[in-house]
Amino acid sequence: MTISKEARLAELRARTDGELIRYASRTLASSMQYAQAPDNESYQRAEAACAEVARLFPAIQALPDPQRQQLISHMQKIHELLQTLPAMTQSAG
Repeated sequence: MTISKEARLAELRARTDGELIRYASRTLASSMQYAQAPDNESYQRAEAACAEVARLFPAIQALPDPQRQQLISHMQKIHELLQTLPAMTQSAG
């Protein structure tokens, strides 16, 4: 039995979407961990991890709605946390 091109493309797209979701989720989880540590090196790592996911944003926009919204929400929470950290790290150092 031969799989149609459309079915094969849909299968590949689903696999790629799954890999993107896992990668972005792991990267954002790392970013959140770094953001919660009150030192400049961790802050920079958190920013870099968040920026990595931001570069993937065009691909994330193409994901199915529940997964896309979850990643965007997580990214917004990290961004908000990072916005509060510079003042905290300056006062601690």
